[in-house]
Amino acid sequence: MAQPRMKDMKDHIPEMFNDLETQRKLLNFRVEYNNGDGKQVNNYTDMNEALVLLDRLTDYGYGSDATILFYQCDELVKYYHNRTWKYPKKSMYELTH
Repeated sequence: MAQPRMKDMKDHIPEMFNDLETQRKLLNFRVEYNNGDGKQVNNYTDMNEALVLLDRLTDYGYGSDATILFYQCDELVKYYHNRTWKYPKKSMYELTH
């Protein structure tokens, strides 16, 4: 099997960095909420930390009067209102070009 040429590898390096930057943006999570104390905004780079906050705000599934918006990459993923999780009609994974 032929070894890749150095020039061919160098041509792909910018593509690899663009892909990494795109993937890094997927690690941007934001939780905006109002639980009676005014609007709060928390930013995370770890989805599990963001999900822990969502659990706490919804009283671990027992229900809460909080209004919560959950974003990934500045796109609304889901929101919580009237003790119910709701999802936007448009999927965040749809590509718009």
